This record gives sequence, C-alpha cells and structure tokens, in this order.
Amino acid sequence: APDASARRPVTAGASALVPAHHLASSTASLNIGGSVKQPADAMLMPGDEAEAEAAMLQRDRELLAQEKLRFVRARERSRRTELLLNERDVALRAKEAVLAEEVAAFEKWRETESARLGREQSHVERQARVLLKLPTREERREVTQLRAELQDAAEL
Repeated sequence: APDASARRPVTAGASALVPAHHLASSTASLNIGGSVKQPADAMLMPGDEAEAEAAMLQRDRELLAQEKLRFVRARERSRRTELLLNERDVALRAKEAVLAEEVAAFEKWRETESARLGREQSHVERQARVLLKLPTREERREVTQLRAELQDAAEL
C-alpha cells in the first residue's frame, strides 16, 4: 500500500484521478481578488522546476507501480479463491452424490426389511391361530385320561 505521507490532498471539486500538484500548477496563475497568486515553489529556477516536476512524476510512477502491484496481487488472490471455491464446489457435489446414493440404498433396504417383517408377522399370526386351536396341557391330560377310561371300559 502507498505510504500515507506520499498522498497529496485533492482540492475541492477536483477529480480524485488528477493529482493535486497538476491542479495547483494549472490554477496557480488565476487572478483571485485582483492579485495574482503564485505557487509556493514559484521562486524556483527553471531547471529546478523541471527537477521538481521530474521528482513528482517519479513519485507518481512509484505510486502507480505500488497500486499496480496491489491490484495484481488482489487479482491473483481472487483467482486462487475462485479456484478453491470451484474445487470445494466439486467436492460438495461429489459428497451430495454419495449421500444421495446412500439415501437410495437405505430406502431400498427399508422397503425390503418392511416387506420381510410383514411376511414374518403374517407367519407368526398364522402360528398363533393354529396354537389357539391346539388343546392345552390340561385338555390333553383330560383327553388321555378319558381314552384310558374308554379302553378300560372296552376291556370289560
């Protein structure tokens, strides 16, 4: 980032794109209130003015180079961030696809298990109805006892 002391103030109403020293030199000879205002460096010799202008141009070039470097770095960061975002987007889509497959597999398993449990429940219910028709232990003992009595009676 450019050094804060290297920044020049911009005069009121002037474009922020035009350096203040260019505005000062173009407005230095304006007649304000009847007197001619001269810039602070008006006492410089013609060679000194050229050197001062060259120094200002050099500072402008340095600031421009710093700003260009900042811009290039920001563009590179933006490009890297975009690449990273694209990579993460691809990874997210892959994870979503895997998750969708897992959900589909689970749904298939759940349907299969539900059908199996339904068949098993029907089988258990049939067995329960059959067991309800079977005689109890007491009824079997009674039947056995009655058969023994019939057999005894038949022998007589």
